[in-house]
This record gives sequence, C-alpha cells and structure tokens, in this order.
Amino acid sequence: MKNLKIMQLMLALLVVMNTATASNVAAQSATVWYVDHQASGENDGSSWDNAFNDLAEALDNAEAGAEVWVAAGLYTPANASSSFNLGTGVALYGGFNGTEDERDARNWTANQTILSGDVDGNDLAEIPTLPNQIVGDNAGPILVANAAGPETRVDGFTVTAGTAANGAGMRLTNGTVMVLENIDFLGNFAGSNNEGILDIDNASPRLNQVRFLNNVAQRGGAIRIQGSNSAPVLTRLHFENNRALNNGGALYMPSNEGQAIPSATLINASFLGNQASEGGAITCDGCLLSIANGLFVGNVATSSGGMMQNVNDGDVTLTNVTVWSNRPTNNFGAIAHFNASTTLHNSLFWDNGSNNAIGDFDTAVTASHSLVQFRPGGADGNLNGMDPANTPQVVRLPNLPGFDFGDLRMLAGSPTIGQGSNALLPADEFDINDNGDTSEPLPLDLDGNTRVVGGTIDLGPFEYDELLNLIFRDRFQEPEA
Repeated sequence: MKNLKIMQLMLALLVVMNTATASNVAAQSATVWYVDHQASGENDGSSWDNAFNDLAEALDNAEAGAEVWVAAGLYTPANASSSFNLGTGVALYGGFNGTEDERDARNWTANQTILSGDVDGNDLAEIPTLPNQIVGDNAGPILVANAAGPETRVDGFTVTAGTAANGAGMRLTNGTVMVLENIDFLGNFAGSNNEGILDIDNASPRLNQVRFLNNVAQRGGAIRIQGSNSAPVLTRLHFENNRALNNGGALYMPSNEGQAIPSATLINASFLGNQASEGGAITCDGCLLSIANGLFVGNVATSSGGMMQNVNDGDVTLTNVTVWSNRPTNNFGAIAHFNASTTLHNSLFWDNGSNNAIGDFDTAVTASHSLVQFRPGGADGNLNGMDPANTPQVVRLPNLPGFDFGDLRMLAGSPTIGQGSNALLPADEFDINDNGDTSEPLPLDLDGNTRVVGGTIDLGPFEYDELLNLIFRDRFQEPEA
C-alpha cells in the first residue's frame, strides 16, 4: 500500500511537471516584441539587442496573441495628447533587465518599468508625490484599452505623472475584460472635473496585486467605476494616501440615471489614509459593491463618511472587514448612509470617532456576527459594542499623527476570535488560491493565510493562528510564558 501511494504521488508530480512545461512552451511560442530604451541595434523589436526604443512602436506592431516585453526604464507617450494604445489580445509585460530568455525570469519590483505622462521631461520628480511636482503639460490617459478581450494583459509596471483626462493613468472602455496585474499607480493627478486615475467605463477587468499611492482626482482618487456593463473583480489591492477633492478618496462608483448600476467585487483589499470631502475611502452612489477581507484605517472625510459614503439606492455588503480610526470632520461617522443598503458580516468597527460610528440617516445598517463600538449586540450573533470587555486586542494601535496605521491583527484572547459565522463567508468564485475550486468558501485571509482556523472564523480580515503567533512572537509583542 505504501509503495502504491508513492507511485501515485510520483505520477501526480509528473502530470504537474508536464502541464507546467507545456504551459511554458505555449507561452514562449507567442510572438515577442522587445522594447528597451537603451538598445542601440537595428531597432526592429526582434531581440533585446535590436529592441525598439519606443514602446508605442512595439504596440503598433503587436497583433492579437503577441507579447511585448519591456526592459526597465522610463517610457512616455509621444506628446501630451497621445496615449499608449493596447490592442486586444496583446500582453504587455514589464520588469525585464534586458537579458531574459523566459518571461518568468523577469523581476518587476527590481527592474522598475515606468510608464510616465511626463512627455516634456521637466517634472520635479521622476515619480511625483505632490501635484506641484508636475510641471507643464503631461499626457493622460497614459494607457488606453478599448473592447479588449480576456487575453489582453498589462503586467509589471509603474504608472505615474498622468494628468488632465478622466483616467489620468489608464482608461478601460467598451466591454474591456482584460487583466491588470503587478501594477503601481503612483503620483497621478486628475484635476478639475476629472475623475479616477484608473477609469473603468463599461468595462469588467480583473485586477490583481495592484497598488494606488499618492494619487489625486476630483472624484475617485484612485479608481472610478461607471457604466451599466461594469463589473470588475479586484483582488489583493492596496489604496494608500489617495485624495479626491469631492467624493471617494480611493474609489468612486456613480450610477447613471436610467441605466443598470455598476458593480464591483473586492477581495483582500486595504484602504489606508485616503481622503475626500465625502466618503474618505469609498463613495457608492447607487452602485452594487461587495468587499470581503477588507481593512480600512485612517481614512478621512472633511464632510461626512470617514470610511464610506453609501447613497441613492447603493447596495454594499462588507464581509470580514475591519474599520478602525476613520474620521469624518463633521458627522455621520465611518459610514454616511442615506437611502441605501449596507450589510455587515463578521466585521469590526472600532475607534471611529464619536458614538455615531455609522450614520443612519433614514435606514438602519444590517449587521450579523459583528462588533460595532457603542452599539448593543445580542441579536444575529452581534457582540455588544458597549461592553468594555469586548474591546479588541490588537498587535499595535494606529498612531495616525505619525502616519502609522498600526497592526490590527488580533492577539491571543481577543474577544473577536472565533466570533464570526462560517456560513457568511462567500464562495471563492474567482479562485484566489488558484486551485480550481470556485465553490469552496474564501480560503485565504488578507495576509494570504488560511481563512478559518480553529473551526470558526474570526471577525475582520485577519485570522488568528496560534502557531503563526508563536513563530512571529516578536511581531505580536507577547511576553514569554
């Protein structure tokens, strides 16, 4: 029996190896166009030595099924009125050092490949962090995709210094269902009456491992999602220090009168230190939004809704979300909620200012198996937020004047451990662990660790694991027994 099991394991390993080999061969059989701004050969894109210097030229030559490999460096559109146009079925990869023979050999974090709007080369920083560091006329959108299919991909880039248009960094329109992965949107600025650094308009892309840092727009400091055909899936996203002058410091989802509402699904997302007039992190204006394993810390609204503004028949479901230290300047606490539906599952609201942590103007927020500070529990498995004994025990509290968002993983003995409902965890419809099982419950927490430990799920995005707690004892700051 033992030998049989060994043979079965060896056979399974051979199958995996053969599958991986076949996949790699298929990937490498695609037509590849090479781009390197420092190449000095024939400039025909046929190899690294003869690479195109101009990314736009490579994209003009690439047809469906082709890949464009881009070496580290800075690339700009031709002028302030132009963009990089991505054809459907074209896969655009950055992060190469200019010697690789295989795509998997690239390192996009070490070999920073920058798509910049600084066409005249006079910005005060290569990657701006403040609006006044952008000088003159910059391009925007920097990259555009229209009706791009699922084989279309952008992977391994930093998008920066885009200005002017809706979608200063990137604009996806008319049914685009492409993939964006391993991308940083840094220091883009959409000015008066412009919305979203990434503008998703009647499109349903899949985003994975994308960060938005230090971007500014009129509405939607990072992303605007609009249009009746928009239903993007956003996994492993990070929004930090983005700003909207009006609504939605990180995410703005408006509906258009008479059309179907835009929808979005966020899984494993963090929103830290974003700011707007209304909806410090999110404004849902008649949208349909689902967030699972979400962390909201230090978001600020100068008017109302430090974490979120949900209005005009918006429908928002928050599952295993922690909302901590989000502040409105005026009122309505962490959530400003008007004529809308907000549902909390397995979630935690704490230290969000006044005792009005959720501003119910006309309808109540529905909560189950959650802990909301200053609100009584009892029904539907909710913990009593008026009882000091239910104060969550976390690794490190935020220190927001010092821009420290804390560490809100739970310590042993926290009353939030094991207080959720496994039945409320959504299915892994988008297969975030890539195991092919889309019917299982979400298998991973915000850290990428096992989502349910000890039989019953915890509140918030992080699952407490005693073994990991022992391994990382110094991080968890627990004294020796």
